[in-house]
Amino acid sequence: MGILDEKAFLAACKKKAASDVSKKAENYDLEGESILLLTKWEHEITQPDWHPFKVIDVNGHAKEIVQEDDEKLQALKEEAGQEARDVVVKALLEMNEYNPSGRYAVPVLWNFKENRRAPLDEAVDYMLKQWKLNRKKKTYFG
Repeated sequence: MGILDEKAFLAACKKKAASDVSKKAENYDLEGESILLLTKWEHEITQPDWHPFKVIDVNGHAKEIVQEDDEKLQALKEEAGQEARDVVVKALLEMNEYNPSGRYAVPVLWNFKENRRAPLDEAVDYMLKQWKLNRKKKTYFG
């Protein structure tokens, strides 16, 4: 949890290059620029001194939400667009939920088909199913 999606940054760089005429004409490195931007923001979200959250009261429970007027997030939106900003906000929220004190990405089991966190029993069932399928295959060495 808390990992940035490379595709959003690549898409942002493509949109930026499509609108900039000078970058169309020259041999422009989209992947290089997107990786630089991604690396910059991977570093930014791990900084403990940057805390773009505010606490609100919802039905007697404190809830943290992202400040829409945060300077760094506004600068990212201007530089790379809404999609990249949303990816950073999602990663920040995940990091804050699963590891608020350390501010680093935490590995979790993930169901990519349904785009959700996978419980342990679901992961074990999947692994057993794969093992049973592969166990029946005959392999020959030689």
